[in-house]
Amino acid sequence: MSKVKSAFLFLLISFTFISAQTKFNLGANAVYVSSSGDLADLFDTGFGGLASLSYDATDNIQLSVTTGYLNLSFNNDYINDQLKDAGINTKVDVDASMGIIPIMVGGKYFLSLSNFKPYIAADLGVHISKITSEKITIGGQQMDAVGSASETKAAFDLGVGFLYKIAPKINLDVNGKINLNGTEIKKESSLSSGNVTTTESSESSASFFTISAGLLFEL
Repeated sequence: MSKVKSAFLFLLISFTFISAQTKFNLGANAVYVSSSGDLADLFDTGFGGLASLSYDATDNIQLSVTTGYLNLSFNNDYINDQLKDAGINTKVDVDASMGIIPIMVGGKYFLSLSNFKPYIAADLGVHISKITSEKITIGGQQMDAVGSASETKAAFDLGVGFLYKIAPKINLDVNGKINLNGTEIKKESSLSSGNVTTTESSESSASFFTISAGLLFEL
């Protein structure tokens, strides 16, 4: 019985010591989103929010799990520019958006251990993307165009940022990242001149930039 008590006491002391050495952090960030490449022709800028739970593996390495929601608005300017180039002066207004739920695992590598800690960051995971539409207005005439489509694709992001301690257990977290996922963006346009019609098409994976700012709380 004494051996059992000793083993239990040892495990309790070990758990207490490990818990004391373990540093978890909870983060919440507001995000500005700007699409790039072919995605920018269809969806413009947007906003969102992210929440993260991170663990200080070493003084320089912080591992994290991140999720949240990002929303991109439809780029009506691009569509109307294309119509204008084709000689069509009718204005089109599409009420549609793309919502993205990122579920990412990754981390930060800190380049300094002072109160100001610049870092590089990378994450792997999935993006759950959903495009929804409500209505379309053509030449002032509104029509219902209710529909949605969603898919889940592998995703990756890479960026730089910094933590700045503003209180004993509170850090300001600011970063910028390039985000890519496997969603295929296909774009095709045709231009007619006399009896000649020229068609241009392109296809690429979805990519967008994010600028994020928020607080990281040491637990």
